[in-house]
Amino acid sequence: ISRNITRHFLHLVIETAQSPYLIASNADAVYQRAKAVGAKIEIKIEVEDYGGRGFSCRDLEGHLWNFGTYDPWTPNSNDIAPPLKECLT
Repeated sequence: ISRNITRHFLHLVIETAQSPYLIASNADAVYQRAKAVGAKIEIKIEVEDYGGRGFSCRDLEGHLWNFGTYDPWTPNSNDIAPPLKECLT
Protein backbone atom coordinates (compact mmCIF):
# COMPACT_ATOMS: atom_id res chain seq x y z
CA ILE A 1 0.00 0.00 0.00
CA SER A 2 1.36 3.39 -0.89
CA ARG A 3 2.26 5.86 1.82
CA ASN A 4 -0.36 8.38 0.53
CA ILE A 5 -3.23 5.86 0.72
CA THR A 6 -2.19 4.78 4.22
CA ARG A 7 -1.89 8.39 5.37
CA HIS A 8 -5.32 9.21 3.89
CA PHE A 9 -6.92 6.18 5.56
CA LEU A 10 -5.37 7.01 8.95
CA HIS A 11 -6.52 10.61 8.63
CA LEU A 12 -10.12 9.44 8.07
CA VAL A 13 -10.00 7.05 11.02
CA ILE A 14 -8.45 9.59 13.36
CA GLU A 15 -10.76 12.38 12.20
CA THR A 16 -13.89 10.41 13.01
CA ALA A 17 -12.62 8.37 15.98
CA GLN A 18 -13.94 10.87 18.51
CA SER A 19 -17.20 12.74 18.57
CA PRO A 20 -18.09 14.70 21.70
CA TYR A 21 -21.68 14.98 22.99
CA LEU A 22 -22.47 18.30 24.65
CA ILE A 23 -25.54 18.65 26.83
CA ALA A 24 -27.54 21.77 26.01
CA SER A 25 -30.60 23.00 27.87
CA ASN A 26 -31.92 24.50 24.62
CA ALA A 27 -30.79 22.31 21.71
CA ASP A 28 -32.97 24.26 19.26
CA ALA A 29 -31.09 27.50 20.00
CA VAL A 30 -27.72 25.74 19.58
CA TYR A 31 -28.96 24.21 16.30
CA GLN A 32 -29.96 27.63 14.93
CA ARG A 33 -26.62 29.12 16.00
CA ALA A 34 -24.65 26.27 14.41
CA LYS A 35 -26.51 26.73 11.12
CA ALA A 36 -25.99 30.50 11.27
CA VAL A 37 -22.21 30.20 11.58
CA GLY A 38 -21.92 27.70 8.73
CA ALA A 39 -21.73 24.32 10.44
CA LYS A 40 -22.58 21.38 8.17
CA ILE A 41 -25.62 19.70 9.69
CA GLU A 42 -25.16 15.91 9.56
CA ILE A 43 -28.30 14.93 11.51
CA LYS A 44 -31.12 17.48 11.73
CA ILE A 45 -32.52 18.26 15.14
CA GLU A 46 -35.02 15.67 16.31
CA VAL A 47 -36.47 13.96 19.35
CA GLU A 48 -34.34 10.89 20.08
CA ASP A 49 -35.74 7.42 20.86
CA TYR A 50 -33.76 7.31 24.10
CA GLY A 51 -35.09 10.70 25.23
CA GLY A 52 -34.11 14.29 24.68
CA ARG A 53 -33.75 16.37 21.56
CA GLY A 54 -30.51 16.68 19.63
CA PHE A 55 -28.52 17.00 16.40
CA SER A 56 -25.06 16.41 14.92
CA CYS A 57 -22.96 18.81 12.89
CA ARG A 58 -19.43 19.41 11.60
CA ASP A 59 -17.53 22.57 12.34
CA LEU A 60 -15.63 24.49 9.67
CA GLU A 61 -12.59 22.21 10.19
CA GLY A 62 -14.69 19.06 9.70
CA HIS A 63 -14.87 17.90 13.33
CA LEU A 64 -18.10 16.12 14.28
CA TRP A 65 -20.06 17.51 17.24
CA ASN A 66 -23.25 16.18 18.87
CA PHE A 67 -25.57 18.40 20.90
CA GLY A 68 -28.68 17.46 22.82
CA THR A 69 -30.83 17.85 25.88
CA TYR A 70 -30.47 14.23 27.00
CA ASP A 71 -28.37 14.00 30.16
CA PRO A 72 -27.63 10.42 31.21
CA TRP A 73 -26.22 11.61 34.56
CA THR A 74 -29.43 13.29 35.74
CA PRO A 75 -31.71 10.56 37.14
CA ASN A 76 -34.67 12.91 37.64
CA SER A 77 -34.53 14.39 34.15
CA ASN A 78 -37.68 14.29 32.02
CA ASP A 79 -35.38 13.40 29.12
CA ILE A 80 -34.51 9.95 30.49
CA ALA A 81 -35.80 7.13 28.32
CA PRO A 82 -38.72 5.25 29.94
CA PRO A 83 -36.89 1.87 30.34
CA LEU A 84 -34.02 3.58 32.17
CA LYS A 85 -36.43 5.58 34.31
CA GLU A 86 -38.07 2.34 35.47
CA CYS A 87 -34.68 0.95 36.55
CA LEU A 88 -33.91 4.04 38.59
CA THR A 89 -37.18 4.09 40.55
